[in-house]
Formats: sequence, C-alpha cells, structure tokens
Amino acid sequence: MTSRKKPGVAFWATVGLVGLVLYVLSFGPAIWLVAHDRLPTKPTSIVFRPLLIEAIREIPNWPPGGRSPVLWWASVWDSPSLCDSLVGSTMHGLAMLLDEIK
Repeated sequence: MTSRKKPGVAFWATVGLVGLVLYVLSFGPAIWLVAHDRLPTKPTSIVFRPLLIEAIREIPNWPPGGRSPVLWWASVWDSPSLCDSLVGSTMHGLAMLLDEIK
C-alpha cells in the first residue's frame, strides 16, 4: 500500500499563484474576444473588474501619453480605445455602486 498524503501549503500556494498569473494573462485575449464580438462586454468587464480598477487607480500616476501595464497588455491584443471604453464602463459601474451604498 502506498501512503497518500494531503497536498501541503506549498502545493496550494503554487496553484493559487499559477491561477492568478493565468487570470492576469487572460485579460489581453479577453479584450480581443470582446473586440471581435466573441464575448459580451458587460460580463467581461465584471469578470476583469479587479484589473480594470487597478488600471483606473494607476492612471494618475502615469506620465502624459503613458499607459498602465494592465491597459498596455490589453492594447497589445487590440485597440487602446476598447480598453478605454471598458475602463469607462467600470468607472460608471463603480460610481453607480457608490451611489447605491450612500
């Protein structure tokens, strides 16, 4: 008989890290799929809201003409204007959410 050991902390930390990296890297292809009408815009912006919020937070820190790494990665896959529209819809959604909380 072989002993079966439960996966340890190192295993689950690796799984979590790989999942996080894949989530971030999938943002660019998701932008391409939205641009080519393969994915709907609203659900995609909801799934990637954490990345879009990070992009919004970074905007004031970038020099004129500069782009945050998140928006740069998305623009590698498709047009920067689509990225900007997703950021805009996320900002609008956050504003509506804040209004509901008040």
